[in-house]
Amino acid sequence: MPDNLSILLERYRKAIAQILGEQLNRIILYGSYARGDFQQDSDMDIMILADIDPKEISSYGDKVYDVTYNFEMQYG
Repeated sequence: MPDNLSILLERYRKAIAQILGEQLNRIILYGSYARGDFQQDSDMDIMILADIDPKEISSYGDKVYDVTYNFEMQYG
């Protein structure tokens, strides 16, 4: 994994951790980026695992979506 990608993923992890706090279990990179066979037009597949009450998930989901969208707009 390129160093700049590792730095970007760590920034993303920190941003998500600010939202989810102790409820964040793990962020998993999978797909072509994880395998190392990504192309210029490949998307990045990320799974966020957290202990969140199903009744509260939508409030967190909106915040996580906003962070993810901002990263997409900033880093493309």
